[in-house]
Amino acid sequence: MVRSCLDKFFTTAAVFLVCMASAAAADEGKVDCLVLNEGGSLSVNIDHEAYPLYISRGTAHRVPRKERVPFDTGIRVIELDIGTRAFSLDTDARQIALSGPKEANISGIDTERWGSITYPAIYMDRDCRLVLIGRANQSAVIRVNPLARVTIDARKFVTPEITIMGNSRANVITRDGTDVSFYDDIIQKRVVVTSGWFGGAPSTPPAPPNSTPTPPPPGMTPDGSAQPGDAGAPTQ
Repeated sequence: MVRSCLDKFFTTAAVFLVCMASAAAADEGKVDCLVLNEGGSLSVNIDHEAYPLYISRGTAHRVPRKERVPFDTGIRVIELDIGTRAFSLDTDARQIALSGPKEANISGIDTERWGSITYPAIYMDRDCRLVLIGRANQSAVIRVNPLARVTIDARKFVTPEITIMGNSRANVITRDGTDVSFYDDIIQKRVVVTSGWFGGAPSTPPAPPNSTPTPPPPGMTPDGSAQPGDAGAPTQ
């Protein structure tokens, strides 16, 4: 009975793996942003040569992207709802958005700069403990929802600087020689309601007449789904 259940589980995972790998091979270019929803413990390996997306364990289904979402313009986004507690994958996505998992492990990082102010490498939307493993020779940039309680364990992540955007209360544990800086950019307040999140009043003074309004920052979508970084040129 147990063997039968395990066989069924891995068969389901394998079928999904083949489908996603085939879809990835058909599309040109890298995944600009990978959004991972729910799941208990996620393991993500940054693989710059294998596939844009390669599921190795667990199940998930792809979430159709809404048409004409402003930050999606000109970038390729794949959003997955995780269907199992333990989930692992290889990806070459330039940005990873975590929206729901309690724990996440991202390994295989090997780059000069991992993310930028305009295009953070990671966006953490909800409470989560994140472990980073790898190297960024100059810096790494991570955006955190201002209302999220997160811990980022970077003791196995070699980089001279980590910049946290949007949440100065994020708990960051680093190795010796790594500086952590916090960048409080212009954000919108959000209010919790029973049906989800909705945008509140801007935290900055009203703009003068005839001025160009400031667009909402990453992570501030009305329906509460993860919104990653700006659609500027990604930095690896």
